[in-house]
Amino acid sequence: MPKFYFISLFLLSFISYSQVHLLDKIPLSKQVADANTIVEGEVISKKSYWDSNKHNIYTVHKLEISKVYKGSSATHINIVTSGGMVGMRAQQNYPSLTLDKADKGTFILENFNLKLEGYNENLPLFQVTGLSQGYFKYNTRTQNISNPFNKVSSPKDLNQKLISLTNKQPKQLKEVDYFKEKKRN
Repeated sequence: MPKFYFISLFLLSFISYSQVHLLDKIPLSKQVADANTIVEGEVISKKSYWDSNKHNIYTVHKLEISKVYKGSSATHINIVTSGGMVGMRAQQNYPSLTLDKADKGTFILENFNLKLEGYNENLPLFQVTGLSQGYFKYNTRTQNISNPFNKVSSPKDLNQKLISLTNKQPKQLKEVDYFKEKKRN
């Protein structure tokens, strides 16, 4: 049993390490220039679908938008990641972005043209630039903002960088402080 545990731990560490090292770093300035949409928000739901040929599974994450730096001012958008689970079939891809319900952050997005079996929402689909590089995850527990290559000192710092790169002020759709602790009843 200890041998199995050690091997499992080693493989998990290798996969995590290799995901970052399989990525080529894309400068933030290029990500912003190439992006169709840049938003701040929270994942409120997710559902997986087969592609139209039933070759790959994709997960659609619905995002509630609080701030728009570039692109559409819709209150919700859908972000697609590769992999997921449909029925009893699961698919996991590496490297890949993993999002969970209640994840918060800033998302640098590109349009994503894909037909998904059973997907019938009117919202357009987006993908994060550079796999996971275009997602600045807000870790509200540790008060950190990061992606695989960058750590940002504060929400204000990230906000200023994006304003500088987009040359415009963001549009606030919903007043939210993701780093403020919520009171528990």
